[in-house]
Amino acid sequence: TPGMLLAPGATIPLISLTLAPACLLLGGLFTLGTRWAVECGGSVGLAYAAESAGSVIGGALFIVALALGADPFQILLLTGVPLLIAASWPEGAQATWVENALRAAAVVLGLLSLFTGELLNRATLRKQYDGLLFADDSAYGRVVVVGRGEQRVFFENGMLMFETQGVAPEESAHLPLLAHPAPRRVLIVGGGIDGTLSEVLRHPTVQDVHYVELDPLLITAAQATLPGPLADALTDPRVTLAYADGRMYVERQAGGPSFDVVLLGVPEPATGQLNRFYTREFFALVRAILAPDGVLALSLPWQENYPNPPLRRLAATVYHTLAAEFPNIAILPATRLFLLASGTPLPDDPAIWRARLAERRLETRWVNAKYLDYLLTTDRTAQVRAALEEEPGVQVNRDARPVCYFYDLLVWLSLFNGRWGAIDARAATLAAWAMVGAVAVAVMLARQRAVPAVIALIGLVEMTLEVMLLFAFQVAHGSLYGQVGLIVTAFMGGLAGGGALADRLIGGVKGARRPLRAILVAMVAYALSLSPMIAVRPPTWAFGLLALIAGGMTGAAFPAAVAALPGEGGEVAGSLYGADLIGGCVGAMAAGTLLIPALGLPATCLAVATMGMAGLVALR
Repeated sequence: TPGMLLAPGATIPLISLTLAPACLLLGGLFTLGTRWAVECGGSVGLAYAAESAGSVIGGALFIVALALGADPFQILLLTGVPLLIAASWPEGAQATWVENALRAAAVVLGLLSLFTGELLNRATLRKQYDGLLFADDSAYGRVVVVGRGEQRVFFENGMLMFETQGVAPEESAHLPLLAHPAPRRVLIVGGGIDGTLSEVLRHPTVQDVHYVELDPLLITAAQATLPGPLADALTDPRVTLAYADGRMYVERQAGGPSFDVVLLGVPEPATGQLNRFYTREFFALVRAILAPDGVLALSLPWQENYPNPPLRRLAATVYHTLAAEFPNIAILPATRLFLLASGTPLPDDPAIWRARLAERRLETRWVNAKYLDYLLTTDRTAQVRAALEEEPGVQVNRDARPVCYFYDLLVWLSLFNGRWGAIDARAATLAAWAMVGAVAVAVMLARQRAVPAVIALIGLVEMTLEVMLLFAFQVAHGSLYGQVGLIVTAFMGGLAGGGALADRLIGGVKGARRPLRAILVAMVAYALSLSPMIAVRPPTWAFGLLALIAGGMTGAAFPAAVAALPGEGGEVAGSLYGADLIGGCVGAMAAGTLLIPALGLPATCLAVATMGMAGLVALR
């Protein structure tokens, strides 16, 4: 169901069942293909390089298909074409009728992808989304709009964004603007199309509104489907639309005219990309573009009567991070928890808020005089402030230490099992280092199976490095959706190049572990140097280069491991390939859910170097 939150118990089996058939076949194909290559006079390293090179081509084709606007069904059907061509490769001098039939099937599948892929995509969307009005894909995700009558509901990548005709936009717009005596210049970072922009424009003092949205498709969908005033707000002469990453836009405003109010309308820090809008570094950027009495406003998910521990820790972390840059913070526990930050004291007398509401002649359904009295005079505000200030073990959220990302993950998990709420950042840090220690000890003790254990460790280390590069790219450059293919393709290119080079240099030498040790030393050095390199926020191409180098070390390790083991290359390739993938699986899960959120990027680099040194001990 669109917008539904799947529990971990449903998510993991669903992903596994979706991918398992293809992955089992791919794993088997690699082993069989490697044995065939060895029998034909080739080598394991060359087979590994060829498989990686195919991944590079696949990644490049995916990027091209995405750029050309191909839908998922077209891409899926096109993927079958080279598979059928490979299956039809003739074994003898003349092609059999089966091989000819497979070639004909490849042609038919290619034609189907061109002429029926879009039909299948639309049919699926209409079945999934009742009342479909708009659906399209961009470089940032899939935007879908459904509606009945005057109501519209927006989804992005299957998750609910907002629905119209509610009262949330009144709180998002009027609470921050009423906190300022005369807001003239307003910056909205994301989320304006839900009605917030329309409500901001109702304030008579507002003269200039900058509305920043990352995905132009959202504005296109809004203009095509939103009714009346909501769509008209986008063409108001006071509004300047900007299609850019919100954080980069804020950086570019430094030194220009200041803003009276900045509305942060992005979702809570559920990803690396979103977490960067809740860090001390971002709040410092915002304060630099605010007027002396300017107001920054943001909101977080909240439970009015009993916020569970992860919600409290998430809110307390953002509160203390704000307090590190802003001396005055107003707390307004409404349908969401609103935090208003300023360099000057904010009004706490409801009479001031009521007077501003009356002066501006704002007719509202929800944020009215009685609501303002309720919001500012109950003791709930003082209770929430005390809870946030007294929350133990709170850490400041930083770009390189995304603790908010970790707490938001716990908020999601606690929706399905309350026991997750007992975990805090300190416990997660201990668990992360315990995992690193357990992996290191296990590898060092695996003396009888040292080479497969080291290959599994290398898979873990390299996948952790790749996840770190993806996360660091989000911090430095924002959206990852359209660029993930570039980084993964560069990594696979490194695998292909490293595998081919190592196969050429090592040749048929058997039993030597020195090349494997040299690769581990290079990995340790790479991990220790990665943190200062990504701290300077390198350009986009540099992340591709870093991924290429990381992939090259992994690719070189595979033929080196084959040479270090006795037996024929074709016989050991399958077991080493399996060890490599098991390590990569553990690394991907641990890096995204534990190591980076709990330890941060610098400490994760140190953890990776520690595991690499454990591999050196195992190979003594």
